[in-house]
Amino acid sequence: MFVDKAVKAKNAQLDYFVYPGHKHNVIGPDRVHLYKKISQYFFDFL
Repeated sequence: MFVDKAVKAKNAQLDYFVYPGHKHNVIGPDRVHLYKKISQYFFDFL
């Protein structure tokens, strides 16, 4: 529902990543991906 409403809003930009198999804490190669995304956000917007 969250993604659907963001798309329908037409002015909402959404970065949304799902890490299947991780209930809360992201570990392993997925954690590396997550931290790269966070770092890139800082480089791009701060």
